[in-house]
Amino acid sequence: MEIQERRRRKLFGIRIPGDPVTKGRPRATIVNGSPSLYTPAKTKQAEKLLAQEFMARRVIPSTPYTFEVAVHLDFFTKTAHRRDIDNYAKLVLDSANGLIWDDDAQVLELSCRIWRKDERPRTEFTVWALI
Repeated sequence: MEIQERRRRKLFGIRIPGDPVTKGRPRATIVNGSPSLYTPAKTKQAEKLLAQEFMARRVIPSTPYTFEVAVHLDFFTKTAHRRDIDNYAKLVLDSANGLIWDDDAQVLELSCRIWRKDERPRTEFTVWALI
């Protein structure tokens, strides 16, 4: 079976200043004798800041996209610390849920790169509609 490339229409491309943050793993605790999962505070704060950046750069549509998209992410980090690229991407994708798209399950194509020891730490986020 031959795979055909889908056409794309660029929706936006933005630069988000600041050192990229990875998505933290859910933490478990016991509440009233029952196990409970929670999102680490650092992750919640990073997701909130990303949502504010999306708003400031006016990339949030009037209603979240319901169609399939392609995403490219470039992460420019301040240090040479090694972090998993998928955890950087997961934070951005989850932060866009309910704002830019309904759910990150709509992302059918994803490409990412990390650039370490950059003088201008930032995240570059580009989204295309798949046609």
